[in-house]
Amino acid sequence: MSHLGERVSALVDGELNHHERDRALSHLTFCAPCRAEVEAMRALKSRLRSLDGPAMPTDLTMSLLRMAEPGGPLPPRERPFPASRTFGGAPIPSMHSVAPPDNQRGSPGTSGSSR
Repeated sequence: MSHLGERVSALVDGELNHHERDRALSHLTFCAPCRAEVEAMRALKSRLRSLDGPAMPTDLTMSLLRMAEPGGPLPPRERPFPASRTFGGAPIPSMHSVAPPDNQRGSPGTSGSSR
């Protein structure tokens, strides 16, 4: 087995399967550099676990809690365009109110199909 390399973290975290773990541990019995790296990684992870989490400022906590409180009713949403648009009293068709062109075969004014 070559040096452990990226498997150091997996060994320390217990993520290696039984066979890989046995090979890594037997490698450590004869390889001082890898053994030192594993010991340093264990010490680092132990130190990180013992650290407290970051402290959150009280004013930030309070403002976040206030944002979660239920408020009053929301104002009605304004539509970007009026519901019905007119020009000189005549309605202006929208893209949804215009019928699609007749795509059936046949002469104009006939059904075009004999279904």
